[in-house]
Amino acid sequence: MSARHGIRGFLRETRGGVAVEFGLLAAMLVPALVLAFDLGLMLRERVAVEHALRSGVFAAMDADASRDSVEQALRRALEVAARERVTLEALSVVESCFCPDAPAQVVDCSGSCAPDVVYGAYTISVSLSREALLLPPAVAEHLGALDAVLRVEVPAWARQDG
Repeated sequence: MSARHGIRGFLRETRGGVAVEFGLLAAMLVPALVLAFDLGLMLRERVAVEHALRSGVFAAMDADASRDSVEQALRRALEVAARERVTLEALSVVESCFCPDAPAQVVDCSGSCAPDVVYGAYTISVSLSREALLLPPAVAEHLGALDAVLRVEVPAWARQDG
């Protein structure tokens, strides 16, 4: 056998073609599957942030609510929902009060407005960071997946004592 005959035989051979095609396809498919898995984990963490915010909203609606009690409720909810690759970067709870006829104007919470009612508001900000498997950090930041800001306006009946 000559070398020329060996090359022709190799080029005509079809056994193993499926394995080569699978190898080429797997090189593209495996990273795509890992990225999809990583995106799913990021979305799961987003649900955890939303759950923590919901806990903060429930705490803010309590008649005895304070900024500290709302923040503690948020921290407890985030600890329960915390995953090993997620870190709390920032948590902020700001309490403010306003009159119903001028919601943009902040007033003293112990004061009163024309109808003798002061509404309260809590602005809750949560920011988490996470270690991704393959998803670039810029993608998660662009999606805003683990950052949330929520304003909870507490009605007058919830702020009254008794």
